Amino acid sequence: MIKLGRREKILMAGAGGFIVLFLIKVLVVQPFSDRLGNISVQVKADEDKMGRLLYMDSQREKITEFFDSIRPYLEIGRTEEDAFSVIMKKVEEIAKSCGVTLIRMKPETPEGKTKEIYKRQKVALDIEGSGNDIIRFFYELENNDYPMKVDRLDFKVKNRDTNLMAASLDVHFIYFL
Repeated sequence: MIKLGRREKILMAGAGGFIVLFLIKVLVVQPFSDRLGNISVQVKADEDKMGRLLYMDSQREKITEFFDSIRPYLEIGRTEEDAFSVIMKKVEEIAKSCGVTLIRMKPETPEGKTKEIYKRQKVALDIEGSGNDIIRFFYELENNDYPMKVDRLDFKVKNRDTNLMAASLDVHFIYFL
């Protein structure tokens, strides 16, 4: 074995201590520090996410109100068949609630009414009922949540004694493509 002097022993102990400290830093402190950094980043991301969720939760009523206002437009559907199906069903419901008899309901596609984001369609109707029921039917059609309006209207008196009237009308509606 080599004999070392006091000065060399101190240098050797210092070098050994430096190597031990370096190994402790690399093997213990740095992985722990990296893990804490990752946890800190994850906590920050979770805090941001919670902030967004809390904001959305605070705006829940406004979001629900807005969604309810556009729900009829979304329920109509994106295809022509879906749109006609939903609108014709709604017209039948309104007619039934108003006491009006639907004689004929025919879907039609007007020419030149397609836009980039929506398409305009038409349903031709023939109805019968009392004058008050027909007027209430028109009112309900015009004032429901669905994007419909009565365009053409022809009234005829069928029976003056029973106040039975007939009407032919076109109901136009739009749906989004």
